[in-house]
Amino acid sequence: MPGIGWILLGGFAFSLLWVVLGVRIRYFKSYGLLAGYNTAPAEEQARYDVEGLGNHVGNGLITMGVLFALATGAVGLGSMTWTWVFFGLFLGVVFLIVVGGRKFLPENQHPPGEQPPSEHSFLRRIVPERAFRAIEIGTRHWLIECSCGHIRDYWDAGGVRFKAVGEPRQWTHCPACGEAHWQKVRKKRPGELGGPGGRPAT
Repeated sequence: MPGIGWILLGGFAFSLLWVVLGVRIRYFKSYGLLAGYNTAPAEEQARYDVEGLGNHVGNGLITMGVLFALATGAVGLGSMTWTWVFFGLFLGVVFLIVVGGRKFLPENQHPPGEQPPSEHSFLRRIVPERAFRAIEIGTRHWLIECSCGHIRDYWDAGGVRFKAVGEPRQWTHCPACGEAHWQKVRKKRPGELGGPGGRPAT
């Protein structure tokens, strides 16, 4: 194949570049290389989870470099099947870096005590921030009520109920009586846990 040597050289050079960038960000804390963070004002930079973002992006870049090197090696061996497999994985890592990195941005950081329930962590990662806030506000119109009389904000209990109708029952554990049984999910009445909608999303 004409020029195969140059193709391999270029591929391995790009691979090495990503690995070096990843190592610098991940292990040498070169956060000035993080796009977005490096151009943000100082007050906004202070709101980033910059260590988490650096570890996330650094690990991703190192993985990208390794996968691109494997794809390049597959080209050299004449295996287009493995070339596309490694390149597909490479694109998947790029997607994960972009989507997974959102949770470290300033708009997704919460003061202690205002973190979203752990049950909603995956939801936060896959939907835009505006949609996530709308889902939270909608869910906070609901509560879950135990037969012992204990009520909880449905969002704080880990539930999601957005643009829903009806008042279903849910099998779950009650932190007040310690029993697991069917509990009623219903809309809040004025004055219940902050009233309809509860506290606003932060």
